[in-house]
Amino acid sequence: MTSDNSSKNSPNKRMILPSLIVFDLDDCLWTPEMHELSGMPEIPIHGDLGNGQTGVVGLQVMRGRDTVTLYEGARRVLY
Repeated sequence: MTSDNSSKNSPNKRMILPSLIVFDLDDCLWTPEMHELSGMPEIPIHGDLGNGQTGVVGLQVMRGRDTVTLYEGARRVLY
């Protein structure tokens, strides 16, 4: 029994893509991880979004000094 692989490598063959991609968002899109915080981040921190606009660049914990921020690469993709 032989197999013809030429059809698998054909440029006309449709690419099969997943219907769902799941990200572990802690420490992939933002830092620090949620379990490391002293409370719930609620206070918006405004700053440069890196595209000539300003907006929310992080959230600070009400009681504490923890601030959750998106990584620069994640921010570029999402905005």
